[in-house]
Amino acid sequence: MSSRILNKEKFGTALMSAVVAMALTSGATAQESAKAKVKGAFNLEEIVVTATKREENMQQVPVAMSVMGESELDRQGLQTLQDLQYEIPNMTMYVVSAFASWINMRGVPSNPNGVFNSGTSPGLGVYVDGVVFARQTGFNQELSNIERVEVLRGPQGTLFGQNTNLGVISYTTKKPGDEVEGKIKLEYGSFKSRKVNAYVSGPLIEGKLAVGASAFLVKGNGAEVSSYDGESAFEEDRKGGRFQVRATPTDQTTIDLSANIMRGRGSGITRGDVVEIMPGGLTSNLLFFSTNPFGTGPAGLEPFAADMVIYEGPRTVSVRTDGNNAIRDEYGLDGTISHELENGITLKSITAYKNYDSRLEYEFSATAMEALQTYQSEANSQFTQEFQLLSSTDEKLEYVAGLFYLNNKAVNNQGMVSGKHLYFVRPVGSETIVDATVDTKSAAAFGNITYNFTESTSVFAGLRYSDVSKDVVFEQDDNLLIFGFADVPRTERTQKDSFLSWTGGVNHHIETDTSDMNVFAKISRGYKEGGFTIRALSRSEIGDPNNPTFSFDREEVTNYEIGLKGTFFDNRLRLNLAAFYLDYIDIQTNAIDENDIQRITNGPSAVSKGFEVDAVFIASDYVRLTASVGMADARFGEFSNCSPTTDCTGNRLPFNSKWTVSTGLDYDFPVTDNWSVFGGVDVNYRSARFSTPDNLFPPKAHTIVNSQIGFRPEDSGLQIMLLVKNVLDNDNIINQTTSNTFNYRTIRYSPPRSWTLQATYEF
Repeated sequence: MSSRILNKEKFGTALMSAVVAMALTSGATAQESAKAKVKGAFNLEEIVVTATKREENMQQVPVAMSVMGESELDRQGLQTLQDLQYEIPNMTMYVVSAFASWINMRGVPSNPNGVFNSGTSPGLGVYVDGVVFARQTGFNQELSNIERVEVLRGPQGTLFGQNTNLGVISYTTKKPGDEVEGKIKLEYGSFKSRKVNAYVSGPLIEGKLAVGASAFLVKGNGAEVSSYDGESAFEEDRKGGRFQVRATPTDQTTIDLSANIMRGRGSGITRGDVVEIMPGGLTSNLLFFSTNPFGTGPAGLEPFAADMVIYEGPRTVSVRTDGNNAIRDEYGLDGTISHELENGITLKSITAYKNYDSRLEYEFSATAMEALQTYQSEANSQFTQEFQLLSSTDEKLEYVAGLFYLNNKAVNNQGMVSGKHLYFVRPVGSETIVDATVDTKSAAAFGNITYNFTESTSVFAGLRYSDVSKDVVFEQDDNLLIFGFADVPRTERTQKDSFLSWTGGVNHHIETDTSDMNVFAKISRGYKEGGFTIRALSRSEIGDPNNPTFSFDREEVTNYEIGLKGTFFDNRLRLNLAAFYLDYIDIQTNAIDENDIQRITNGPSAVSKGFEVDAVFIASDYVRLTASVGMADARFGEFSNCSPTTDCTGNRLPFNSKWTVSTGLDYDFPVTDNWSVFGGVDVNYRSARFSTPDNLFPPKAHTIVNSQIGFRPEDSGLQIMLLVKNVLDNDNIINQTTSNTFNYRTIRYSPPRSWTLQATYEF
């Protein structure tokens, strides 16, 4: 028996022993629900989730998950998915722009080669009202009109339509009903930040037809400032909304229709603060030639003084802000029809069309030079259709069955254009252009069954069959001639794959006079389909340009997991625990060739092992304590070819913070019979993480402390709150990278201390 198998067995035995011990002493938890506050008093209420496609108590679902409700999102000023990362154990994100983020779950990146590689498929599923976003450019959703967010960790392909091997983030919006209700939230804060969120809904025909509308507006400057032109280097400008219709023609039938739109503009797509330019690289050479050492130089060359590359400390960048832009536009239509039969079985259909386009523009040298203007864009259109068959609840045999179809077209354009400060190297206007279109068609049948042997013990199993086809048309034109890129004539490729994923496990309920617990153990198999490297391709990477090689195969993961969920001390403590061991084969990850060109390879195996803890404790009617702890030790196996000069065997996976810790104290005190004061303090810790597989230049571990304080006249619907983020004003390094070609080092910092004044009125 190999040492690897022995290690798995020892790890699994230790995990099971830990769960049994915890089950005998204490128990399980999750995040507080949106409705947990009642007139200033804290209590633990049942959290209802739809992770298994039916409404269930979260504590009874054998899935490691975290849930955040509307009041918690509001209290902490969480506006987008990237804001959520500090609330979820073993989840980290690195934000490139307002619209582009790298997400890591349980130590493993969702997309190893960036959001603008249309040839890859994400390992994480992001859903809004049951509709998936097939491409990562649609992930960073606005948290407007949200009832709750459910974050499920581990493979979920037997429960959700889209294939996922890392987990699922599922948003549920508030639906209109027979009550007239509304909400408006206004915010103003640091860096000229202004935000508006509004929602209103009510019946048109009582009991039969209701409508709702929501809208949001976000504007503001970022903390980063260009030392070259003095302008803000990270601006936000987003606006959008959603219109919803709910029809209930009969007591058994519900029809939900939704239309949404979003328009986003921003700037400051920076690679971070350039803190060091080493000799011998392209940037140092450009700076030398751009100072006109040989006199006037060729026509069209404009001198560029080397001292204009200025580093004045954290959050100063030397880029020209007029050459750095971010664009994202999105709209979609979806409809869900749900019908319950007389025997309790529910039939459901979810039909959706979405279109989301993104574009980034930035100076590749990360300086104020006009050397190499770069752009990346992706235009997505997708159609999805899902059918579900759901058994009635509280039966001996419960099941979920579904059929899923996805048709996604991603048009990808990338380019690098030489500017006036690259003149001595190449003429102004020299270009490398990549044009690619990837058509993905995916069909799947999936199902999950639970058999309840007794009121306390059940077993569950799930199976999924997926059939995926990807067609790509790729073309590359290079007259830049400085990176070793190749001219690639129009090339067409097709990749087809089919695979079975599955899950199985046991769930057991334990109840005492003062506690209520569920313990579970499960094994899951997940896959992520292969694809294509849609990037500028070098000759060393593709071989023969007339017959290029730029594809990679699927990856496979086996997830071993045990967990405990429970409430204790007469429903004052909710505690959720999970431990996992992820065994990856042929994991998709970045490699760098001798020309510093990123590509995706299947080479290494990888293992991630760790645990998660979520806890909520009601210290009194007016004080609540929360805590979440995640540990994920994710490392490559044999990986000697991750770059021409580096052996990455045993290295940590990119963007993996081994430790993620969040703690919070919330209070809600009645000051008088008519007034309450509320607020809290949150402390969030992330251990150091590497940005690349070679594990060079790790950012330091960082801690961010946030606080809130507000007041509320009782029964008025009004509340005023002041939020302060990064109270200690720490200069936290969240990313640090080097460019082998340009030979510079950059650092990206988290925002400094900032404040937001928020006024909310509900009716």
